[in-house]
Amino acid sequence: PAGVHAALLLANLAREVEGNRGIALSIGLGPNKLLAKIASDLDKPRGFSVIGRAETEDFLRDQPVSMLWGVGAATRAALGRAGLRTLADIRRAGHGAMVARFGASGARLYALATGEDPRRVTPDAPVKSVSNEPTFDTDIAERARLEAWLWVMCEKTAARMKAKGLCGRTAVLKLRRADFSAL
Repeated sequence: PAGVHAALLLANLAREVEGNRGIALSIGLGPNKLLAKIASDLDKPRGFSVIGRAETEDFLRDQPVSMLWGVGAATRAALGRAGLRTLADIRRAGHGAMVARFGASGARLYALATGEDPRRVTPDAPVKSVSNEPTFDTDIAERARLEAWLWVMCEKTAARMKAKGLCGRTAVLKLRRADFSAL
């Protein structure tokens, strides 16, 4: 089947990239962009996760609303005030209630909470962000080492942006604990 073939190709690619470049890849497969992205975040570093169409509802049920694309602190707080903390809460509220309370955003959140994502993968789309997110083999807690890495990552990111003729408006620093929860 095509899915098995794709999984084998990606597993071989990950092994080759790590062997040749020393870069660990995390791979996620899913029936749409949302689920593939969630799967890729599940088991870093060197993760390989698949969320199939049949498993989608069970997998998403108890996940926090923050798992959804576009749900940051402000949206999470607004959903929390409405008693919506998990994706199951959003599904229970229903499409109509989500639209009535949150408008078009409510419709989008309801669709995502049910595992629906109409966005297409467009490899030739314009660049919207440039990032540098290494995963270290061992945790780094010393401030001086973190600052040194931050500088290196900023330099690399700036060089990539300059090479593409891009400039930025916002910089985000994301630190993760050993369990991959964000600080």
